[in-house]
Amino acid sequence: MMERISDCENKLKSFEMDVASVTSELQSVKDQNKLLLDKLDDLENRSRRNNIVLFGVPEADGSIKEDCLQRVNDIFHFAGLSTEDYAIERCHRTPSFRREGEQRPRIIHVAFSSFIMKEKVRKACISKFKTSKYHNAKLFVSEDFSQRVQQQRKQKMAQFKKLQEEGRKPFFVFPDIIKYRLSNGSVLTAK
Repeated sequence: MMERISDCENKLKSFEMDVASVTSELQSVKDQNKLLLDKLDDLENRSRRNNIVLFGVPEADGSIKEDCLQRVNDIFHFAGLSTEDYAIERCHRTPSFRREGEQRPRIIHVAFSSFIMKEKVRKACISKFKTSKYHNAKLFVSEDFSQRVQQQRKQKMAQFKKLQEEGRKPFFVFPDIIKYRLSNGSVLTAK
């Protein structure tokens, strides 16, 4: 009987060591997975570095095939830019089809040939869209970020809006850090 109990205790210790080993290995795999996801997200955001996203751009009548590039050029002209100011590699609406009954216009992704051009266009659009509507539509421009960064920022929108209500001028710094500008021009990080 004692031999059987001793045998059971040895097996239990062996199982405990196996569980500890598996737990340690699982933690290592989780750490590696997080590292790989972080690297993948970083690469995705770097590949989007020369892109902007336009929100609120009215869509053509359903019976007319829209020329997205022509629409984007028209918007940039509205923002005070000429076609010599930028070089578009590609542009398209997302999703590629409009859901039935959807009222909100699909967003437009625009890829530029350089970061400097993208920034010039983005800043011109921000300046113009603050004060003017394009064909009676309020437009917004944003940098193009991965889904992960978008989710991180979305989680902080309540804090962002609170700062706006307090009269501060909040803005995001990559990836999801909220900063704000005081009236004297100094910049602080929100906590």
